[in-house]
Amino acid sequence: MDQQHGAFTRRILTGTGTVVVKCPHCSAPGIFKAEDSADAASLQQWPGILVPPNDPRHNGYVGGTCPNCHKVRPPLSPPVTLFQQEIMP
Repeated sequence: MDQQHGAFTRRILTGTGTVVVKCPHCSAPGIFKAEDSADAASLQQWPGILVPPNDPRHNGYVGGTCPNCHKVRPPLSPPVTLFQQEIMP
């Protein structure tokens, strides 16, 4: 967001994001992981979240049903402000 103050422009840089939580039933992460980047624990404990590296779901939210245990997951939180920084030239 830019605000004009005479000859100067005040800029405010804001970063927002959505908090994705683990599954409350099996503790699987809330995003899909590429099979080639997964560690041994992920391969063994949460095979349902693993996708091929070229899969469009890679790094995406798994949705309302856990792909690992097939139980209902909590909904995504609304976007939150992660940081806000004022930039003065």
